[in-house]
Amino acid sequence: MNTHYEKYDEPSPSAPIRATMIAKPDRGEQRSFYVKTVKRRPLHLIILGLNFIVMCSAFNLALGQVFGIFLKELALRETLVRCYLIVVSGMIICNELEWMSVLKDSPILQKYSWRGIMYTFVAVVGDTLHDVGDDQSMNYSYTNEDGYVVIAVPTFETFAEVFIRVASISLFVTGALYFIMGVTFLQGKVEGDIEEYYRRSDIASHATKTMTVTPAQKV
Repeated sequence: MNTHYEKYDEPSPSAPIRATMIAKPDRGEQRSFYVKTVKRRPLHLIILGLNFIVMCSAFNLALGQVFGIFLKELALRETLVRCYLIVVSGMIICNELEWMSVLKDSPILQKYSWRGIMYTFVAVVGDTLHDVGDDQSMNYSYTNEDGYVVIAVPTFETFAEVFIRVASISLFVTGALYFIMGVTFLQGKVEGDIEEYYRRSDIASHATKTMTVTPAQKV
C-alpha cells in the first residue's frame, strides 16, 4: 500500500496546526506538497469578537453624541461633555485596533481590568447623556369606517435616544467582560495565544515560500 508521510516541524501538543497534503504527479512519480494552515485558539477568537463589538459600540456612541449636539439646544458644559465622549470613543476604537503607539504604552488601556473600568465608565456617562431633545411621538389621525383613528409615530429624537442607550449598554457589557478577564488572569493566556498564532503563521508563511517537493515513500 502506498502511503504519504506528512513531514512538518514538530508542534506542541496544543498547537492548532493542521498539515494538508496535496498529491501531484510529476514524471510518473507521485510527489507531495505539504501546506501548513494555522488556526486561532478559542480565546483568540473570543477576544477578536470582543474587539469588534467594542469598536461598533464606541462608534455608535460617538455617532449618538453627534445627534445630540445637532438635535438639542445644549448648554456649554453638556456640549463639551458630548465632544469629550466623541474623542474618547475614537480613542477606544484606536486602542482596539492598536493604531496609536501612545495607547499601546498606556498601562490603563493595556491591562484588561483597567480597560474594563474605563469602558464601563464611558458607557455610563454616555447613557446619562442619552436625552437628545423632544422625544414626544407625532400623532397622525384619520377617519375610516371604524371611526376616528390616531397613529403615534416616534420622532427621530426617540430613535436617537434608543440608539445611544443600546450603544452604551453594549459598551458597558463588553467593558465588564474585559474587567472579568483581567481579574481572573486570563489576559496572559489570551496574549500568549495571540503571540503563538502569529509565530506559527510566520513559520507557515516561510515554509510555503521555501516549499520543497519530497517523493512519496512506500511502506
